[in-house]
Amino acid sequence: MIRYNFWLPVLANSYRALNGQTAFSAIPILQNQMKKYLSIILLSLAAATLNPVNAQTNELQVLYDKVQSLSKQGKYAEAITAAEQLLRLSEANGPENQNVASSLNELGSLYRTQEKYAEAEPLYLRALAIREKTLGPNHIDVALVLNNLALTYKLQRRYAEAEPLYKRALVIIEKGLGPEHAYMASALDNLAMLYLAQDKYAEAEPLIKRSLIITEKVKGTNNFTMAVMTGNLGELLEKQGKFEEAELFYKRSTDIWKKAAGANQPVVGASMERLATLYIKLSRFTEAEPLLKQSLEIVEYAMVPNHERIIRTRNKLVDFYRKTGREDEAAALEKSAAKSGK
Repeated sequence: MIRYNFWLPVLANSYRALNGQTAFSAIPILQNQMKKYLSIILLSLAAATLNPVNAQTNELQVLYDKVQSLSKQGKYAEAITAAEQLLRLSEANGPENQNVASSLNELGSLYRTQEKYAEAEPLYLRALAIREKTLGPNHIDVALVLNNLALTYKLQRRYAEAEPLYKRALVIIEKGLGPEHAYMASALDNLAMLYLAQDKYAEAEPLIKRSLIITEKVKGTNNFTMAVMTGNLGELLEKQGKFEEAELFYKRSTDIWKKAAGANQPVVGASMERLATLYIKLSRFTEAEPLLKQSLEIVEYAMVPNHERIIRTRNKLVDFYRKTGREDEAAALEKSAAKSGK
């Protein structure tokens, strides 16, 4: 059976946020944003582990790996085609097995990455029905689909529909794994981000702080989840006008990303962009500019030419030049990009 980790959706949220693509952004964060930057994390999927029982299982693994590779390259149309093949192959053993549910979840996440929410929703609903029927309503894998469906609703600002799903996922995880499990931290953060999207700061803050306490206790300080949640707390503080505190948490988040992922990873650039955006808001332009330039250097180094992330990051720097009255530099950057094909 294809298996996915639950905690990655929170990374997707953060990438979206970092890339200014959520309803409340500014940050999945992770998308992706962190909108949508869902290369490793913007798809809310983890690496699959399959039980090598037969040839079909091996073929499922090959297809899954293909989907992941295409997604990381930003080739989402091709990834969707491969994911559809994965689903069809999974259905060969019946329409309601766990590989079908996992494949539906995968395909739904790819559509969500492309903001094709109408296509994603029925896939998640079908995956949810399969898992509830075959595993029971309180299984952890049910919580995974609930989370992804809730995120799909949240990105459409369907907050009233998202909230009970996030809350149900939270209850399932707490009962099944305990109140201090790593998945619990992610579930708390997901619900907090929903409240933050609605400017419900009083509801969001204790959830984010509790998720940070759990994560630090379970995983330590220098890991992806801490980086995401620290950045989320920074966003909450920024939303409340607590800019100095927000700056500290954004810086801490960036430092953690560097240690956990490596200094030249796109997520580091995304975190820098979020801090730069705060500086621009505060008219601290001399501090914002080097962050935007570093972010562009990182994504140009790490990603294939013409990736949407490169285009988006470059456009932010172009906009910055124009905002600060530097039209010549803005035009030069656009000309250079057109000439290089990036």
